[in-house]
Amino acid sequence: MNRPFRPHVLREYALIADGERGALIGPDGVIAWLCAPHWDSPAAFSGLLGGQGRYAVTPSDPWNVWGGYYETGSLMWRSRWGGGSSHTECREALAKPADPHKAVILRRIEAVDGPARVDVLLDVRAGFGRSRMTGLSRTGGVLDGA
Repeated sequence: MNRPFRPHVLREYALIADGERGALIGPDGVIAWLCAPHWDSPAAFSGLLGGQGRYAVTPSDPWNVWGGYYETGSLMWRSRWGGGSSHTECREALAKPADPHKAVILRRIEAVDGPARVDVLLDVRAGFGRSRMTGLSRTGGVLDGA
């Protein structure tokens, strides 16, 4: 995915949180801010301020109309994108109960109408974008890194 990610006005971001940390998701499906493992830790995703690091689940077609909403009584966010004959939703949250040493980001993509094509980018950068993630491994569909 070589598409540039542009910042949005702050009111267009959604907050997901688990009690230990919070993340901001832009209308394009980019997690642009996440400090981990705690609220006051250095950012692992700092695109909100022009830094490196982000986790993007975005529609492949850049020509889309976006929206979203919180599920009632929760910090579970549903990003919505529509364009042409298809509509896509991505259900997003930080897993609870929270583990103070591990952030678990949950993202479920659903094709509501028609086929869904999305691009996915995971670029974790420790220390406000200064260091790339190392030791990335995949076990049973779960990504783990240091």
